[in-house]
Amino acid sequence: MIRWWRSPAPQPSGPPIERLAADLRRLLRLHDELAASAHAGLCAHRLWAVEAAIAMRAIEAATALGVRHPPASRADRLTPSELSILLAELGAAGLAIPGRFGRFTTDGRL
Repeated sequence: MIRWWRSPAPQPSGPPIERLAADLRRLLRLHDELAASAHAGLCAHRLWAVEAAIAMRAIEAATALGVRHPPASRADRLTPSELSILLAELGAAGLAIPGRFGRFTTDGRL
């Protein structure tokens, strides 16, 4: 007798894409607010941390959508142009994020 085994259902490798998109929208909004603040110099570390979080979530979303992306180990060191390109490619792939992004810091400086 031949037995047919069901393969296990595919399991996601990370958070649901809807949560990744919501996180990215929230982080991008927060980044815009911090960058526009009159006290941007006082919250520079927070701004850099938000940029690193944006990069990490963007890389996770790119992995989920099959979009080309840098390795996760570089998330905290992406250049502003690399981060902007990655976000634009995610938007082009259908991820619901704003079409325009705020100014990202350069080399950890405002």
